[in-house]
Amino acid sequence: PKQINGVIGQNDEMALGAIEAIKAAGLDVKSFAIAGIDGITDALHAVKAGEMTSILQDARAQAQGALDLAIFNAKKGDYKPQSDIWATYKDMPWKDGKEKIYNVPWTPVTAENVDKLLATRK
Repeated sequence: PKQINGVIGQNDEMALGAIEAIKAAGLDVKSFAIAGIDGITDALHAVKAGEMTSILQDARAQAQGALDLAIFNAKKGDYKPQSDIWATYKDMPWKDGKEKIYNVPWTPVTAENVDKLLATRK
């Protein structure tokens, strides 16, 4: 018979829904590979419990970076970035605000960093 071994949710809510469905079916969640994207608080708790994996999309950093770039362009380059994201994300240097594309790196949520990430939610 065909068997489901894992779930990849397009977001954490979908992955968390899969966890609830697996539990409701009386199955062991830890016997499935379950992954989500976004790093929402409930997912961080599920990662800590060993029930899933997730990747943090840092919405705060995305917004701060976009705002710095918008102000930089509105002031025609006469602006120094105010957000701490340029120092936080080493793979995303400011480069004088002249890059055409800036990507906020996604952060894998792991057993090693989940407590630190949860602490930022309090």
